[in-house]
Formats: sequence, structure tokens, C-alpha cells
Amino acid sequence: MRSSRSSLPWLSDHMARALAAMSPPLRKKDVFQAADELTANTKPIQVIRHLLPRGADLMQARTVVEALRALRDIAA
Repeated sequence: MRSSRSSLPWLSDHMARALAAMSPPLRKKDVFQAADELTANTKPIQVIRHLLPRGADLMQARTVVEALRALRDIAA
């Protein structure tokens, strides 16, 4: 698991922190892990399922995944 900087060019440390802050109790490392999963072509529903046990509710998890997908798609 990642703790600070992302190796993904489209996800900054600041953006990961902001997404985590919008979706407590998620942490920045949870956002980085979700981004890694999306980059590995994991289906969005599977990424959402991985965020739920970390304390996010369904709407929070969905919001984070949608934001990550949009950031990834814009950078492509």
C-alpha cells in the first residue's frame, strides 16, 4: 500500500488528500489504492466494494471512484 506520493501521473498527493477529506473516514492511502485498482482496469463496482470496509458509505465510495475515473480520463 502507498503512503504518500502517487506513481500515477494523473493523481497528485493534494488531490488524493482532498478526496479523502471529502469522504471520511477514508484516508489518502485508500484513495491511492482505489486509483491503482482503476488503473489496473478493475471494474468500478469492485473498487467501490473495496472502499466500503474502510468505512466509506456507498455514496462516498461512488463519489471517490467517479472523481478518480474523471481525473484518469482527462489525463489520457
